[in-house]
Amino acid sequence: MAEHIRSIRKQFREYLLEKVRNGELKEKDANTQYSDADYPRKHEQELGIDYFEIFKTDQNFDQALNLIKLNFE
Repeated sequence: MAEHIRSIRKQFREYLLEKVRNGELKEKDANTQYSDADYPRKHEQELGIDYFEIFKTDQNFDQALNLIKLNFE
């Protein structure tokens, strides 16, 4: 399971870096969102999400980012 989580976090990091390259996200924000990414994993039940499912589509990624923003802004 730990290896699977590392793989997902790597994919999430790449997703954020792609948003930086496209000018959709500042690098500082990408780093903050990446470091805060454990919040959805640790609180998936109360947020009503399936942590492993959120990495399957861009829409799900955006939903995860919005949840992070709601909890950290």
